[in-house]
Amino acid sequence: MPVLDLTLIPFLWSADPDSAILGQTASMAADPHGHELLSDTRTLLPVGAFEVTAHAPVLSSSNDMLDLLRETLLIRRLEAGGGHWMGMMSGPLSGFAGGVAYR
Repeated sequence: MPVLDLTLIPFLWSADPDSAILGQTASMAADPHGHELLSDTRTLLPVGAFEVTAHAPVLSSSNDMLDLLRETLLIRRLEAGGGHWMGMMSGPLSGFAGGVAYR
């Protein structure tokens, strides 16, 4: 089974920063095999192991999901990152209700 290499970017909205996301990303990185937010990933994907990294917090001027997706992509490219990257923000979000992703 393949290893899922996942980098989590905690975004803080500059207009109303909610630091709760920092604890979420840190706990996901510390215990990816037991964290509840990764339970569907463990159950539904053919993954043998997790390598989860919590990125340093990033301050964003937007809470729009499409903007955060673009910022996630740009950070990954600037840092020449491999694997999968996921931007996360707690607090109020605008945009699509179900989340957004690149294929």
